[in-house]
Amino acid sequence: LTGSIGVFGMIPYFKEIADKNAFKKVIVVTSATHMNRAKKSFEKLSLEVIPAPSAYISDYEKYDIMSYLPRVSNIEMIFRSMWEYVGVVYYKLRGV
Repeated sequence: LTGSIGVFGMIPYFKEIADKNAFKKVIVVTSATHMNRAKKSFEKLSLEVIPAPSAYISDYEKYDIMSYLPRVSNIEMIFRSMWEYVGVVYYKLRGV
């Protein structure tokens, strides 16, 4: 595979490999924010998914009163959240 086609674009390749090797279970390693969509994509192939989320997003080492104030660095987290919401809608429209 070349280029970035995302999980949905790779589904035919995963299906071929799973069928060829009689896979019934897969371990899915992806970012924690993306796990829901990735898990559903593999379940669509009738595979049992063992989720292994990674790359949790948190830059707080300790929580205090300042943790609840707006920060510029939170813009990236908002963008990632919005990206996932758009992705969920896209996957639903595509039948995943």
